[in-house]
Amino acid sequence: MSQPPANAYLPLALLLARISLVNAFRRSGLGPLWSSVGVLVAVGTVGLLFGTMLRSLLISFEDYISTLAAGLVMWTFLAAVANDSAIAFARWMPILRHSRISMPVIALSVLLRHLPVLGLNIALLIVLQHAVLGRAVEPLPMLGAVLLLVANVYWIGALAFVLGARFRDIGQLVPAVIQLAFLLTPILWPPYFLGRFEYLLSFNPFYFQFSILMAAAAGIQVPSYHWITAMGLAVAGGALTLGVYRWSKFRWPYWI
Repeated sequence: MSQPPANAYLPLALLLARISLVNAFRRSGLGPLWSSVGVLVAVGTVGLLFGTMLRSLLISFEDYISTLAAGLVMWTFLAAVANDSAIAFARWMPILRHSRISMPVIALSVLLRHLPVLGLNIALLIVLQHAVLGRAVEPLPMLGAVLLLVANVYWIGALAFVLGARFRDIGQLVPAVIQLAFLLTPILWPPYFLGRFEYLLSFNPFYFQFSILMAAAAGIQVPSYHWITAMGLAVAGGALTLGVYRWSKFRWPYWI
């Protein structure tokens, strides 16, 4: 199967992402922007419910709302890319069979399709942090946290795409794994609820990415090793995905 030149990957991916966005908005008032509405509703309802129930146990209600908002923004993006990537091969298989579009282009287009919604959610997060909680956002930490988030979500999505091409039932497994990881990440509950077992969060790779995004949004400091771990995760995950990509590259024609 012939491949397009490397310099055509990004334009092709942008074109496919635009087509997917147009189709998503067709016969829909908001299309993918419903996820932004969902984040706002979730922050309001879950924050009010859990915040009221746990208020006597919380060190700061404002910190809890800030953490919840940052976590939901991150997880909405992560879950959308991972879930879409896991089933993207089956969705695009007719095009892959009859065109020169390669699998990496499809994987990249899935990420690009969700970037505008992430940008809107980050903007809403910054505005709400300032308007409701009176907290200023530091531009550089926020930019670094968002770039690391995109890098980590990209390799997760690309890995889910390749595995979904090889094992068609991955599309059913990924949402379950993402949901379990969400419950194990301190988004709905503060880390100090674990008490002396808080160290267990060190074994949750999503925690460090969430921690730096939350800190950047709230304008607070986190230990430097959180940033180092998030960067290491991006490098290690990227290397793993690249290895799987090279292993699978010559098997694509048989999968298609």
